Amino acid sequence: MPRPPSPTPPTPSLLAAVMVTALGLASGACTPEVVPTKAPNCPAGPCERPKPRPARRARLEYEVEGRPFRLPVVRATVGGAPTLLLVDTGASSHVLTRWLAKKAKLPVDDQGDRSLDHAGRAVASLRTSAPKIVVDGWGPLEDRPTLVIDVPEALERLGIGGFLSPQSLGGTVVLDLLRGELRDTTSPGEEKGAL
Repeated sequence: MPRPPSPTPPTPSLLAAVMVTALGLASGACTPEVVPTKAPNCPAGPCERPKPRPARRARLEYEVEGRPFRLPVVRATVGGAPTLLLVDTGASSHVLTRWLAKKAKLPVDDQGDRSLDHAGRAVASLRTSAPKIVVDGWGPLEDRPTLVIDVPEALERLGIGGFLSPQSLGGTVVLDLLRGELRDTTSPGEEKGAL
């Protein structure tokens, strides 16, 4: 009985083209030189890989004015004015203090908002439309309307100009009290779901 012919091994150039295509598809890149049709996400010419977002990690500090402080704070600027923001996991949004808004010359207006303080008491609040908050190591926050409230004078003396809401930062954020950092787990090199 005659043996069936053995399959012809692929030529090196064909093998290379298949490998390049497979690698390109696995990495999300387009390789129009190898793949004759353009991928749907690359309508006009060769695709470039999206630039990775820089790692976002803010250092948590437990010292204010050279003295130990029980709650975590981060360094930031608001409208260009340097300040400390208290990291508040109970806050549903970022909040700034009236003294800092005045120092940073932020425009504020009264829209009849009422907020509750940590003890559940009503607090009159104002709004600023674009506070330009930049957290050290994290970068700029989304510029959106932000509440402005009066706080006890002791916070102003300590330089604490607001409250940072980790859940309002977007993405998956880890508040790592042991390492003393607030980090975005969607940053390059960060394992997803790591705690």
